[in-house]
Amino acid sequence: MRTSFVERLLAQVDGAVATIWITVIFVLDALPEAAALDRAAAVFQRETPNLNRVWRPLPEGWRGAAPVCDGLSGPTRAADLRGFAEALIAAPLDLGVEVPFRVRYVRCDDGTAAVALQLHHAAGDGRALMFASRRFWALVRDPESPTARLGAPGFCDRGVASWVARAPMAALGVLNPASRVLARRGHALARRGPPSSPRWAALSASRPGGVAHDVASGLFYAALVNAAYAVDADLARRHPLRLRVPVDLRAAMGLGPAIENACSAVPIELDRARVEGLVADPAAYAARVPEAIREALGRGGHRATALECLVASKLADAARLRAHVRPDLEAPVRANTLVTTYVGRADRYTDTAASPMRAVLTHTPTLGANGLTHGGALMFNLSAFAPMWSRDDLDRALDAATRCLEDHFQCTVTRWI
Repeated sequence: MRTSFVERLLAQVDGAVATIWITVIFVLDALPEAAALDRAAAVFQRETPNLNRVWRPLPEGWRGAAPVCDGLSGPTRAADLRGFAEALIAAPLDLGVEVPFRVRYVRCDDGTAAVALQLHHAAGDGRALMFASRRFWALVRDPESPTARLGAPGFCDRGVASWVARAPMAALGVLNPASRVLARRGHALARRGPPSSPRWAALSASRPGGVAHDVASGLFYAALVNAAYAVDADLARRHPLRLRVPVDLRAAMGLGPAIENACSAVPIELDRARVEGLVADPAAYAARVPEAIREALGRGGHRATALECLVASKLADAARLRAHVRPDLEAPVRANTLVTTYVGRADRYTDTAASPMRAVLTHTPTLGANGLTHGGALMFNLSAFAPMWSRDDLDRALDAATRCLEDHFQCTVTRWI
C-alpha cells in the first residue's frame, strides 16, 4: 500500500526527537474487564488496514503482515495516574517491527481507572485516534458490534494534488513565506533548563452550564499564550509568534472515518499587538486566534501548505529530513513557535463507552499544547513542553493558564496530574 506524503514524512523522522505517539487517556469510574479490553484491541488491530502492516522503505510504505505483538494491549504496574501517563509518553516503538497502536490500562490508587490508546502519528492523526476510540469502546461492549467500523484509507498524494488543483489561486499562497508552514519565521520560546523528564501537565476548566463549544477554542488559545508568556516574559517583544495549527481535510476531500493521516497544517502568525492583547485582556482577545484560523482557511491556506509538504516529501530523503529536525526545533528562529492542536468535542467519540468518564486527556510530543472539550469542560495539556522546560517552568505555565481561565473566563479549574 502506497502511503501519503504525511505518513512518509512522519515515519522518516520518527525518533529524531521522540517517538511520535499520539495518546488519549480516558479516566473512568471503573475499569472494564481486562479480557474485554485485550480482545477489543486485538479485534481493532486485525480489522484496520494501517495496523496490519509494518513500515517498510519507500515507495511501498506500510506493507507486509505485522508480527503478533504481545505488547499490543495490557495492564501497567503504575498505580497512580501520573506514573501511568508519563510511562506512556516515554515508551519507544520500532515501526519496522511493532504494531503502531497500543492499549494500556491501570486501576489507580484513588479508586478510579485509566485506559489509554496510543497511535503512532505515521499511522494516523489526532482525528484518526478519536475514530479509533469510538470503535474501540464499541468493541469493548460487544466484539461483534458494527458501530463505527472504519473504512480503508483514502488520503493519497494523487487525491491531494487533485484537490489542490481545484483552487490554483489558493495554492499560490505557498509563494508567500508567511503562508508556508516550513518557513523559518517563528521566534522560538526560550529554552530553560534543565529540561524535565517526561511529565504530564494538564488541567480542565469548567463553568456552570458548561464551556460552550463555540468559545472553547478561544479559551484554549488565550490560556496557551498566557502560559507561554509566564515562562518567557520576552515573548511579546518577539514577532511573529507562530502557531502551527493542524487542519482536518477529510470533509473537504470527501473522506470517511479511517485510520490514516488526512491533515494539513496552517501557520498562524500573531503580531505583537495580538500577543500583548491575549496576555493583558484574554477575555477581549480570545476570539482573535480562532478568527485568524478561519481567515487562513478562507484564503485556502490549508491547500497551500498541503502542496508545500507534498513537494517537500518528494524532494527530501530520510537522511536530509532527520538532519534538519532537531536543529530546527532548537533554532532561535524556526518554522513554528508552538504546535497547537485543538481537537474539538470529544463526547461524540466516547458515547459507546460503558463506564462513565471523568476526563479525556490527550498528548502529542510536539512543542506546544493540545486540548478538547468533554462533558462541558475544556481539557488543556502542556506536557509537550517537558523537553525544553523544567518542572518549575511547567508548574508556572499551568498556574498562569489557571489564572487566565479563572479570572477572565469565570472557570473552575482542576489540575490533572
